[in-house]
Amino acid sequence: MRRIFYITILMLAFVMTGHAQQHHGFDYARFQSDMITFIANEAKLNAAQLQQFKPICEAMLAQKRVLFKRVREANRSTYTTNEDFKNAIQKVDKWELEMKTLEKTYHDNLLKVLPAQKVFLIIKAEAKYHKQVFRRAAGRR
Repeated sequence: MRRIFYITILMLAFVMTGHAQQHHGFDYARFQSDMITFIANEAKLNAAQLQQFKPICEAMLAQKRVLFKRVREANRSTYTTNEDFKNAIQKVDKWELEMKTLEKTYHDNLLKVLPAQKVFLIIKAEAKYHKQVFRRAAGRR
């Protein structure tokens, strides 16, 4: 009887541990698809507009993610000399400027295929989505 009880407790502990680990981590693919869906709903994009918007958005997000990883890595690194700090600041500034240039290119590409009103709504929806995601993430801590 005790043996069954201990085995049941042990199995319950494994199941609970496995279940708790499933919810940790950041799923970028889910984030990207949720963001595109949110933007499409907020900007009221029809199917044709969504088909034009989606590949441009995915390409921009992929390029922006590379730059964001570089900035994050530079900010997390430890530096010892004044020259190291100076170089890190200059690199981060360069990458952040590249991100802004990338966003401008993204907006220009969207303006080629969508009306300006829709592009404006897309920009607002993207900012709103990021704000909501950060608020939810801060609430979990």
